[in-house]
Amino acid sequence: MLTINIDPRSSLPMYEQIYNYIKNEIKDGTLPYHYKLPSTRSLAMNLQVSRNTVDMSYAQLVSEGYIESIPKSGYYVAMVSDLMHINPRGPSITKPALQAKLPYRYDFSPFAIDINNFPYNIWRKLSKNCMNEYNNDMFLLGNNQGDESLRSAISRYLFESRGVNCSEEQIIVGAGRITCFSCFHNFFNM
Repeated sequence: MLTINIDPRSSLPMYEQIYNYIKNEIKDGTLPYHYKLPSTRSLAMNLQVSRNTVDMSYAQLVSEGYIESIPKSGYYVAMVSDLMHINPRGPSITKPALQAKLPYRYDFSPFAIDINNFPYNIWRKLSKNCMNEYNNDMFLLGNNQGDESLRSAISRYLFESRGVNCSEEQIIVGAGRITCFSCFHNFFNM
């Protein structure tokens, strides 16, 4: 049986303490290849922790390739010599020479407009087409419950996808959510 000292006051969760102990034992060679680990139930009873805690530790070890699960047999130490070991490097002593910053061809920043490449003529033409005396609705506040055609489309969608029967008058479209008052549910949180 594995003897793992678990510190309940540690900032590390218990499953991580178990995981680290078993992983280090495998790396050190204390637990050899194909060593059968105790079952999750017996290890949980021995350590006096919940079985879920041990399950989480074993699942992490399996996902990282330290142990393998053999159905109806148990957990066994895997061949860890095949695992890639990455040695962390310390901070670089020499700083790379500063390279001259080349100007970017395109600016994808959401906070700036690329003035050199902005299509002023197209923008002006589209603005002129949208803002005319026949399109006065653009300057109105609109319905307090949200656009009628949008609420109608949402009503149809709710009926077809979820079987909710509500009219567009029962739907309110607000900033960040859509509420249907026929069943008092928030369907979409944006």
